[in-house]
Amino acid sequence: MFNYPYGQCQELNLTWLLNAWRQYQSQIEDAIAPQYSDKIAYPDPALVWYDHVLYTNNDAIPAPEEWTPEHWTKISISEIL
Repeated sequence: MFNYPYGQCQELNLTWLLNAWRQYQSQIEDAIAPQYSDKIAYPDPALVWYDHVLYTNNDAIPAPEEWTPEHWTKISISEIL
């Protein structure tokens, strides 16, 4: 999964590992749902990520709007599988 570049050093490079994990996490999130955008409307139902949390909307959002927590409900990945 990760190609860790040890080189001559046997110490774990935590900065490299964290950056590699963030890239992997982003790929997983993108495969499940898009990031929330305040530039588009959302049909009902819709799934989005906001601050690395998965949400589904309570009702259709007919016009673009800033993030409004009251319009969304947290959902776990296991609920959609």
